[in-house]
Amino acid sequence: MTVGGNDILKRVRRPETEKNLRAVFSSIQSSGAVVIFTGVTGPLNPARDKSYENICKEMGVHYIAEILDGIKGSENL
Repeated sequence: MTVGGNDILKRVRRPETEKNLRAVFSSIQSSGAVVIFTGVTGPLNPARDKSYENICKEMGVHYIAEILDGIKGSENL
């Protein structure tokens, strides 16, 4: 799952986004599922990217920092 882009565009404060992200992760984990969180880094707010990574570490969530690496910009794809 990827979240956060809409929060940036809607100017949702980072603490609220982080709280919501923790709740989503916790809900998914409580069902017994493994959570894999993907990121698409960008210039809009790099501090959010780091906070997402930290939350993933804290909650035992697998984090793929740049899901579009090797895809974005490739004419073959």
